[in-house]
Amino acid sequence: MPPRARRTVRAALLTALVLLLAAGAGAAWWPARGRQEAPLADRPRVTDTSAGLSYALPPGWVREDGDPARRELPAAFTSRITTDPRRGDGSGHGTVLGGRSGQVVPPSDLRVYAEAAARSHAEFFFPDRTAGPSESRATTVGGHPAHTVTLRVRGTREEGPARLRMILVTVDSDRTSFVLGIAAGGSPAGAQDVDAVLAGADTL
Repeated sequence: MPPRARRTVRAALLTALVLLLAAGAGAAWWPARGRQEAPLADRPRVTDTSAGLSYALPPGWVREDGDPARRELPAAFTSRITTDPRRGDGSGHGTVLGGRSGQVVPPSDLRVYAEAAARSHAEFFFPDRTAGPSESRATTVGGHPAHTVTLRVRGTREEGPARLRMILVTVDSDRTSFVLGIAAGGSPAGAQDVDAVLAGADTL
């Protein structure tokens, strides 16, 4: 290849790489935007005072901890929303839970703790099913250090694949909290709802 052609190819590859990195950076910092710019900005929000976090309630979802018939939450979680079982539109099942970590995690250790917690939650919600890493990256929530982890859970003959995504955030010097989103049934719509909720999560 002539030198001039090689320079042209290198320039094109460099331009593509810059654009790719810019797109990746935009995706990585999406949760750091203000509420008005986030998905579901016009929706009602769940205020989890124990966790020090808030997140939006998508259309067709219900707040379980606000319903007397559904208030029983596992001890680790302090709020929960799910897809309304009456929806029946084939979009699968989605759940988002908020909670407070049992210990304060230094910002420098958020990745280690987030990855371990995500694996633990996958084992709890999907016993006997294999979960593999899909994404692990630093981010911010409401200007606070955070780390997000995504795991893909293998489907079975009876159930489709699932996806689990968790954001662990340093809320203040005394509190580390999380938002956990689960999309089951293999539906892209359910996963999009979960992504939108976590993208719009904010600190109180």
